Order: sequence, then C-alpha cells, then structure tokens
Amino acid sequence: MGNTSNVSLIAAGINEVREGNDIVQGGIARIAEGISEYWFTPLRWSYGRDDAEVSGVCNLGDMFKGRRNEKSEADSKFLPAMYRSVAENFGIDGEMTNADKVAYRRAFAIAAARFVGVPVKFTDAKVSRKGRNMTVRAVQLPAGEVFAFEKADGSLTEAGADAVSRIKSNLELEGKAIPADDVLLARAKALKIDCVGGKHAVFGKVPSATEIAATMETKAIEGGAMPPKASRDRGGDKGTKLGEALEYVAKCLDSMNDETRESEFAPSDTLEAQLRQVAERIAAYFAA
Repeated sequence: MGNTSNVSLIAAGINEVREGNDIVQGGIARIAEGISEYWFTPLRWSYGRDDAEVSGVCNLGDMFKGRRNEKSEADSKFLPAMYRSVAENFGIDGEMTNADKVAYRRAFAIAAARFVGVPVKFTDAKVSRKGRNMTVRAVQLPAGEVFAFEKADGSLTEAGADAVSRIKSNLELEGKAIPADDVLLARAKALKIDCVGGKHAVFGKVPSATEIAATMETKAIEGGAMPPKASRDRGGDKGTKLGEALEYVAKCLDSMNDETRESEFAPSDTLEAQLRQVAERIAAYFAA
C-alpha cells in the first residue's frame, strides 16, 4: 500500500499502545485518526491455503460488520483475517496481539462515530502524569457530546445545571451581561474537551480515550457504522458474583488512578503482576 503518513498513524498508535504506561491513551487516539483517514480503503483478506483458501476484499470501515459464508453462517475466521490484513497493510510490526486488538477496536469506535457525523477531532494535548509533563494525541469533542447536560424530558442534569451556574458566575466576575440559561447551556455544550482523563475546571472529571470510546461505540451502532453488540447471559449467580467483583476492582483502580488524592494503598509487585494477568485475560475476551 505504500508508506504514507496515515499508514504510520495506525502503526505509531499501536506502538504507543504496546509501550503502555502514560501514552497508551494517546495511542488509541492516534489509531482512531489513522482509521478515519483510511475508512474507505479496500483491504484483501484471506485464510486457509491452496484449494481451501478463502479470500475477499473489504473496506477498512466495514471490518466489524462481519461476513457470512456460503451456508449463510457467521464467518468466525473473517475478523482475524482482517486483523492480519490491517497489520500487513498499515506497517504494524508482527501480528496484532489481543491487547492490540482491544485498543484498535476502541479506536475504531471513535472513528466510526466520526463517520456517522459526531464532530470528532484529533489534536495534541498537554497532560501531566505523576509529576511529568508530556504531549499526547487526543480525541477532542464538544462538551455536549461528552457530558450529559440534559435529561430525556429536557430538564438539566446536575452536570448541566452546574455548568450553566459556573459560566454565569464567570461572566458576573467579568462584569459582562448574563444571557438566558439556554444560551449559557449552548455555550457550555460548545466548549472543546480533550478526552485525556484528569479534571476540567468547569465540568469535573474528563473521560480518557478508552472511556470516550465506549460512548462513541454507542453512537456508531446507532448510526449503523458498527453492528449491535451480541447479548450475553450474565450467567446466573456466577455472573452476579463476577459483576460484584469487577465493580470492586474498578473502584480500587479508580482510587489508584486518581491524581487528585493519594491512593488508599500502594500495590505490591505481586499485586501488579496479578493485575497484568487479569488485564491480559480481559483483553483476550474482548478481542475474541
């Protein structure tokens, strides 16, 4: 396909994800930017050998819509073949790992939302992580796409009311005229948000690229750019217990990642190793 800057965006993003640590979220944004640029690029995929080979061509933007075989059954070998094609055509070193695929799918959801009209932009953002300043690639969205400011009945949520109040207070301090609340709300919705985690002076907690990808996937599914998620049975009592355990783990991780206050505990080397093992299993589950 040739070595273009857009090809390197996807490969560079995968490399950042593989390096991990503080730049993995920037890697997701960079991959999304590359996918957006190459959305309509046709890729040849194949699996099997000789007379048993099955092959075809699929646009990059259609890879998660799946394929049916000659028996009208879902072709479970199609998506792995497409992942291999992406790696080959976009200069990714080696085959994509399960962790690569999870990051790629998150990035794809962001690009897919952009394709269906969500005003996604990509920009460089300055962030501070554990006392170190750096610049990462970021998914940028209007605040109205990031935060829930209104309820279904049109009334303001707590976040919406707080945003209006804060903007009104700033105007009062500056001695400027105060417009109607609906005008203030429109201004709040239009403010640009770099989805890099951390805190925003007006809106509070800002989602990371991973978190905004979940929101964007919903919009991509609604717009028809990605298929609906298959329903999964929670598995009875075991499913309930797993859900409770994951909720506890999520709260612990939130505490460990909150840069505004000291974590309640410091994980040992053994605990960090266990976390990595769980992360790898979760990655394998979502990449399947």
